[in-house]
Amino acid sequence: MRWTLAGLLNRCQITLLECTNVSEGEHPAGQRRRLSVDDRRDELLRVGMELFSTRAYEEIWVEEIAERAGVSRGLLYHYFPTKRDFYVAIPPPLLPRSAS
Repeated sequence: MRWTLAGLLNRCQITLLECTNVSEGEHPAGQRRRLSVDDRRDELLRVGMELFSTRAYEEIWVEEIAERAGVSRGLLYHYFPTKRDFYVAIPPPLLPRSAS
Protein backbone atom coordinates (compact mmCIF):
# COMPACT_ATOMS: atom_id res chain seq x y z
CA MET A 1 0.00 0.00 0.00
CA ARG A 2 1.36 3.42 -0.94
CA TRP A 3 0.64 6.42 1.22
CA THR A 4 0.35 9.92 -0.10
CA LEU A 5 1.68 12.83 1.91
CA ALA A 6 -1.88 14.10 2.45
CA GLY A 7 -2.95 10.64 3.66
CA LEU A 8 -0.06 10.44 6.12
CA LEU A 9 -0.76 13.93 7.47
CA ASN A 10 -4.43 13.10 7.92
CA ARG A 11 -3.55 9.89 9.75
CA CYS A 12 -1.15 11.80 12.06
CA GLN A 13 -3.79 14.43 12.82
CA ILE A 14 -6.33 11.75 13.75
CA THR A 15 -3.79 10.07 16.03
CA LEU A 16 -2.94 13.41 17.64
CA LEU A 17 -6.62 14.15 18.21
CA GLU A 18 -7.11 10.74 19.81
CA CYS A 19 -4.22 11.44 22.19
CA THR A 20 -5.53 14.86 23.18
CA ASN A 21 -9.05 13.61 23.94
CA VAL A 22 -7.85 12.10 27.22
CA SER A 23 -9.28 13.77 30.30
CA GLU A 24 -6.85 15.41 32.69
CA GLY A 25 -5.49 12.90 35.17
CA GLU A 26 -6.19 9.88 32.95
CA HIS A 27 -3.34 7.94 31.41
CA PRO A 28 -4.32 5.18 29.01
CA ALA A 29 -1.99 2.18 28.98
CA GLY A 30 1.23 3.06 27.18
CA GLN A 31 0.33 6.75 26.99
CA ARG A 32 2.97 9.13 28.38
CA ARG A 33 2.94 12.91 28.68
CA ARG A 34 5.86 15.31 28.81
CA LEU A 35 5.69 17.60 31.81
CA SER A 36 8.10 20.06 33.39
CA VAL A 37 10.12 18.74 36.33
CA ASP A 38 7.93 20.58 38.86
CA ASP A 39 4.67 19.53 37.19
CA ARG A 40 5.79 15.88 37.04
CA ARG A 41 6.82 15.92 40.71
CA ASP A 42 3.48 17.49 41.68
CA GLU A 43 1.60 14.88 39.68
CA LEU A 44 3.53 12.05 41.32
CA LEU A 45 2.77 13.48 44.75
CA ARG A 46 -0.91 13.86 43.85
CA VAL A 47 -1.07 10.20 42.85
CA GLY A 48 0.70 9.30 46.08
CA MET A 49 -1.80 11.27 48.15
CA GLU A 50 -4.67 9.45 46.43
CA LEU A 51 -3.15 6.01 47.01
CA PHE A 52 -1.81 6.46 50.53
CA SER A 53 -4.99 8.12 51.75
CA THR A 54 -7.00 4.99 50.94
CA ARG A 55 -4.58 2.12 51.60
CA ALA A 56 -1.74 1.16 53.90
CA TYR A 57 1.89 1.83 52.95
CA GLU A 58 2.66 -1.90 52.73
CA GLU A 59 -0.20 -2.52 50.28
CA ILE A 60 1.08 -0.12 47.64
CA TRP A 61 3.79 -1.08 45.16
CA VAL A 62 6.07 1.32 43.32
CA GLU A 63 4.91 -0.22 40.04
CA GLU A 64 1.31 0.74 40.87
CA ILE A 65 2.30 4.33 41.63
CA ALA A 66 4.20 4.60 38.36
CA GLU A 67 1.36 3.05 36.37
CA ARG A 68 -1.23 5.38 37.89
CA ALA A 69 0.98 8.39 37.14
CA GLY A 70 1.67 7.22 33.59
CA VAL A 71 5.43 7.03 34.07
CA SER A 72 8.04 4.30 34.20
CA ARG A 73 9.23 2.92 37.51
CA GLY A 74 12.70 4.28 36.67
CA LEU A 75 11.36 7.82 36.31
CA LEU A 76 9.64 7.55 39.68
CA TYR A 77 12.97 6.48 41.19
CA HIS A 78 14.63 9.43 39.43
CA TYR A 79 12.46 11.79 41.47
CA PHE A 80 12.37 9.72 44.68
CA PRO A 81 15.22 7.22 45.35
CA THR A 82 13.03 4.96 47.51
CA LYS A 83 9.37 4.32 48.20
CA ARG A 84 9.95 5.69 51.70
CA ASP A 85 11.39 8.94 50.29
CA PHE A 86 8.31 9.23 48.09
CA TYR A 87 5.97 8.61 51.02
CA VAL A 88 7.72 11.18 53.24
CA ALA A 89 7.58 13.82 50.47
CA ILE A 90 3.77 13.63 50.29
CA PRO A 91 2.35 16.62 52.15
CA PRO A 92 -0.11 15.81 54.94
CA PRO A 93 -3.74 16.41 54.02
CA LEU A 94 -5.17 19.73 55.03
CA LEU A 95 -7.48 19.11 57.95
CA PRO A 96 -10.21 21.55 58.88
CA ARG A 97 -9.49 23.36 62.11
CA SER A 98 -11.90 22.66 64.90
CA ALA A 99 -13.85 25.64 66.07
CA SER A 100 -12.74 26.22 69.63
